[in-house]
Amino acid sequence: MSQQPIAGPEDLTPLERRYLQNLWDYCKSSPTLAMIYAKSWRNTCVLLLITGLVIAAGLLWESPFAAWFIGGITTGALLRDLGYFRQTIRLWRATETIIDRQKLDELVADPPDANYS
Repeated sequence: MSQQPIAGPEDLTPLERRYLQNLWDYCKSSPTLAMIYAKSWRNTCVLLLITGLVIAAGLLWESPFAAWFIGGITTGALLRDLGYFRQTIRLWRATETIIDRQKLDELVADPPDANYS
C-alpha cells in the first residue's frame, strides 16, 4: 500500500493531527506523567468504568474469581500504560532531537478549510 507524502495540514487525518499536536505540545514543554495522563484520561476512565461494572457483576453473581481476574487484567493494562508513558519520557530527548520543528509548526496550523469529522 503506497501512501502519498503529507504536503500540508489539509492532508492529515484526525488521528495524525492529534499525534502531531501532542508532539508539538511536548516540544513546548517536555512530557511528564501528569501531562500524558491528562491527554489519555478518557481512555483510562472508560477502562476503569467497564472494569468496575464487570467486577460488580462478578461479585453480584457470586463469582469472585471472575472479579479478581478482570481486576488483574485491568491492573496489568494500567501498569503497561505506565511503562509506555515512562519510556516516552525517558526517550523524549532523542525524539525531540530528530523532530523538524518548522515542519511540525506548519502541519499543526489549521488549514483554511479544516474538516476534522
